[in-house]
Amino acid sequence: ASPRARARAAAMPYKLVGGGLRTAFGKNDRVSPEQVIESAGWSAGRGGGGRTYQSFLLLVTCVTIASEAAEVALLSLVLPHIRAEFNLNGFETDQVAVSIFAGQMAGCFVLGKLADVRGRRPCAILASFLVAAGGYLSAMAWDVNTLMACRFVVGMGVGAAFVPIDMLAEACPDDVRTAVTQVANLSFSVGVVAITILGWLTLDARGWRTLTFLTAVPPTFACVMSCYLEESPTWSAERGKTADAKRVLDRICAENTGRFLPEGLEIISERELKKNDGMTRPATANSANSANSATTADDALLGLSLLGGELGGSTGAGESSDSPPDAETNVKLATSVAHNLVGTRVNAFRTLCLWTVAFVQTFNFYGLMLHSPLVFRRTAYDDLGRERKDVIAFDFLAIIIVNAGDIVGNGLALAALKAKANPRWVCAACACVCVPLLWVPLIDALRSSRTGLIFMMLIGRVPAAPIGAMSWILASVAYPTLFRATGHGLANAVARFGAVAASSMYSTRASIGVPIHAIALAAIVPAALRLPLGSLESAVGG
Repeated sequence: ASPRARARAAAMPYKLVGGGLRTAFGKNDRVSPEQVIESAGWSAGRGGGGRTYQSFLLLVTCVTIASEAAEVALLSLVLPHIRAEFNLNGFETDQVAVSIFAGQMAGCFVLGKLADVRGRRPCAILASFLVAAGGYLSAMAWDVNTLMACRFVVGMGVGAAFVPIDMLAEACPDDVRTAVTQVANLSFSVGVVAITILGWLTLDARGWRTLTFLTAVPPTFACVMSCYLEESPTWSAERGKTADAKRVLDRICAENTGRFLPEGLEIISERELKKNDGMTRPATANSANSANSATTADDALLGLSLLGGELGGSTGAGESSDSPPDAETNVKLATSVAHNLVGTRVNAFRTLCLWTVAFVQTFNFYGLMLHSPLVFRRTAYDDLGRERKDVIAFDFLAIIIVNAGDIVGNGLALAALKAKANPRWVCAACACVCVPLLWVPLIDALRSSRTGLIFMMLIGRVPAAPIGAMSWILASVAYPTLFRATGHGLANAVARFGAVAASSMYSTRASIGVPIHAIALAAIVPAALRLPLGSLESAVGG
């Protein structure tokens, strides 16, 4: 098959499960960052005392995701204390809760676009800074309006939590991308459990302000660590900063293979590579020299193998492999919101699928996570056995057990992805498992006992958590580089509406709420399985 045909066969801008063709390129070749990363592989902590580009990026991403998960889960623990301190009514309490979700929506829109225009690294730094600064200021808020403003700032940073995930996906070879990004998603579950344990140790003894202050410490570390990150070479190449891209790729190759890139190798963007029909060698007189140089003993050592991908990569949104447009038009299409979302029938259907998965996963997950402290709130008594209405107490052990279901679920999903399961199937399977579990709360024997209630919520969390993780993985591979963070951010913004919808249904009767959740979860199955393949875009009219 020709390189053009292989490019059409690609599944998405980034493949979900890799493996396949092997080729070699020499020191006069023109290659994309994706090809170099495929050749260099994944470091897995080798070399540099474990501080390779890829392993350090994974560490920073995990710290970022865990710290921002803690900020989200913090709200459910401190909200009753905030209501009591500021003497808020139900509506005012809801406004405090909504403020962080409003900030998340703003962060999704603004910081997602910023990551595509200015780069992944500065956006990651800014996001962690907003979470940390907003957290510290929240702990010192003197009135409810100030607190809401601070939580809005925190929400903006949390809304950009997907940017490190996208950056990590760009640094992974195809065959490990889903598993590595799932490790970062697993850190979200760890963050939720960690903040619950911290709340158990500090909330009653030190108050909500101390807990809020301590929760801002991890994003502070994430912010500092992000300053030591290198910019994504994939983004740099697409923005024409090929020297920066080559410097980072040179480091990755040296760390992973023990050898630097061939000295004359030219780094170009994936779009530029497609103009050359996916060929690594330019169609000039240099082709003969490049072909000959690759056969020498010296270049045999320096040449890198292209593992697990088609020569031309894949065809992303707005990138037709037939008659490619000029450079300016190509960039406009690659960055156009209208084109990437609804510019073709396939793009529009892909948007519908991604947004359906994003909305439903938070609608289902946040309905469980944010309300478990309210479910497990207990009555406090004084030494004489009298009820203390001025004391807010939770059954923290029960909450920790329920939250641990996230770790179990995402851990099982990680095992499936390591076994090369497609995240589409993992997402759909978890949704199918969730549907019958929705009827468990209707069993009176479970609702009437503490053990039954814990069991009921625990088994609901196990399949619910991986759906959100798969949503992030699918969104991080669905768009071309110059629209990746923007597209992921828009899907994440839609997901926030799911969280708000779940909150608004908390008081709904189970006989009404359960069928609504079941219908929503059922919609995830076709949405995940039918997520359009990139190869269809050329045929439909990219």
